[in-house]
Amino acid sequence: MWCWGWVPSAGIIPPMSIRRFAPAFFCLLAFVLAVPLLGARSLWGDEAFSVWASRQSVFDLLRGIDAQPPLYHLALKLGRAGFGESVFALRFVSVLCGVLITPLVWRTARSLAGTGAANLAALATSAAAIVTYYQQEARMYALAAAFACAAMALTARGLERGELRAREWAALVVVSLGALFGHFFTLPILAVNAVALGMSALRRKEIGNIGNIGNKEGGPAKKFPSLSLVAYSLFPWLLAHIAIAVGFGAWFFGLQWRVLTRASPARAAGLPPPGEIIDNVQRGVAGLIFGLKTEPWHAPVALILFALALFGVRFARKKTALVWVLASCAFVFATASHSGIVPDFHPRYLLFAFAPLAIAAGEWCADSPRGLRRWAPVLLVLAVAVVGQSAFFDSSWKKSRYDELMHLLRERARPGDVAVLLNSDQFPLVDYYGPAGASTWILDNGLWGAAKEPEQLAQFDKFAGAAPRVWLVKYGWASTPGLRSAIEQRTAANGVRLYEGEFGDAVLTLYERADAAGAPPLQPAGVRFGDAIVLESSRVRGAQFAPGDAIPLDLIWRAAAKPAADYTVFVHLRRSDDGMQIAANDSPPLNGAAPTSSWSTGQIFTDTRGVMAPADAAPGKYVLVIGLYRYPSFERLPVDGGVETEYVLREVEIVK
Repeated sequence: MWCWGWVPSAGIIPPMSIRRFAPAFFCLLAFVLAVPLLGARSLWGDEAFSVWASRQSVFDLLRGIDAQPPLYHLALKLGRAGFGESVFALRFVSVLCGVLITPLVWRTARSLAGTGAANLAALATSAAAIVTYYQQEARMYALAAAFACAAMALTARGLERGELRAREWAALVVVSLGALFGHFFTLPILAVNAVALGMSALRRKEIGNIGNIGNKEGGPAKKFPSLSLVAYSLFPWLLAHIAIAVGFGAWFFGLQWRVLTRASPARAAGLPPPGEIIDNVQRGVAGLIFGLKTEPWHAPVALILFALALFGVRFARKKTALVWVLASCAFVFATASHSGIVPDFHPRYLLFAFAPLAIAAGEWCADSPRGLRRWAPVLLVLAVAVVGQSAFFDSSWKKSRYDELMHLLRERARPGDVAVLLNSDQFPLVDYYGPAGASTWILDNGLWGAAKEPEQLAQFDKFAGAAPRVWLVKYGWASTPGLRSAIEQRTAANGVRLYEGEFGDAVLTLYERADAAGAPPLQPAGVRFGDAIVLESSRVRGAQFAPGDAIPLDLIWRAAAKPAADYTVFVHLRRSDDGMQIAANDSPPLNGAAPTSSWSTGQIFTDTRGVMAPADAAPGKYVLVIGLYRYPSFERLPVDGGVETEYVLREVEIVK
């Protein structure tokens, strides 16, 4: 019998010792991969919402404040009490849940296909990038996956033995409810469990000698009639699943239904278009195999590996792992899409299919020829894990940098500044990483749209008043390039954009509301950039500035011909003595409202922008330098047909 299959143990470690400590080793591997970067990345929007939800009362959570079930938020409430409020501590609940997935996969695979398959399945699970990622996210996926795996392990045990004992049925009820109260997408796993256990019960031919039923004289024991046998076999199965249905249904239809009907608009029934399903399959399988940070070549390789893993159960005595995978994937692809019941698709929804996929891969390994079985599948699993983990362990990759955004806003905000948060979905992030350092107003998402613009602007005017500077925080969909709210359009028209920076899924912009009246006169320039763009004149609104001040300027552009591409304007603030750059502001003319490729010959545009002097800038003379370049090549346009690619606007002074 193959104990490890790929680990030589003869004469070194007794096979029984290896079998005993294999699950512990894989648990340790999962823990070691999850912990190092646990607090390295800031919380993103959904995680911040989970933290906010965990701060609500137990009654409110049970009553429903989210479209998701409440179990994780309740667990996070306990986790916060035990571990603390840091990012590391908030994610530790997911680590504990995620580590449990590995031994449960090992136990399930061992019941279905033996120890060799169990070891490879546990290795694939503990080293998988997608599992590591969701062990490091303060969301419900690792918890729900752990409960789903526990239900799978109990089901596999029942299939192996032909029945479950009373306490095992009770445990199945508990872990099934835990999975459902963790995430709705665990439903396919539980449905397959129910069918598999029900069919196993029906296949029992007889109960055996259970006493002298119907024989008063103590003769030989009689076997149940077929109808009684079916009833006897199915009674614990039926009782357990009635308990699951009642336990979850009472909450779902009694408390949660109103939340779902209120939060989700009516959606058309039916499957998403085939093209969308195909695209989701490619994205989903690539994310499932290689993790969330994928390259174009990952999709075809992942599809091949996915097919090989499913092919591994072709000779398996039980096809349960195959059905688990197919049911989970089909349910997600049919319901999660732009046109599905769940209005988006993400590979995270396939996390619950990963454990049975790893088991299927283990079965493929166990059924392979002996020479190949020892090393090739293991090396393949390790290669995939290294590719996924290497991308994931790139510490520069951050889904959100909202903590940096808030830190910069607090650092640079002045008394009298106001901050407007576009997209009200960011309120949990402000709750965790705030305060913003300025008077804050969150624009309700219900005020977006042309019909709501008058009300939106009225509320903004009432809030901002005569505030000299406005910080705009565009988050999520509100930061889509080209999408500008009425507030941003008005602020840009009546002010100077001094700063704009991207922070992952958010953009921070600072406008100084400056009146052109009383400003210095425009200075003629007549400087040509490339063949088509001319700087007609310019104006810097001031000559002396303090450290931390915004330096506003107006650039008057004319299209001498139609520009062939879209260009970006750079404004650099440099020391006069050595030319060292201390600040910059790069963005398209008019903040992208009129890309240069759309200009027509003779058109004139006033581009009001600015650059912010650093708070630690030393007093002295500085120069403002401008130019244009094409992104992403960064190829600059020449000035007046020469070799120079930048133009000095004027000299300014920074004084204390």
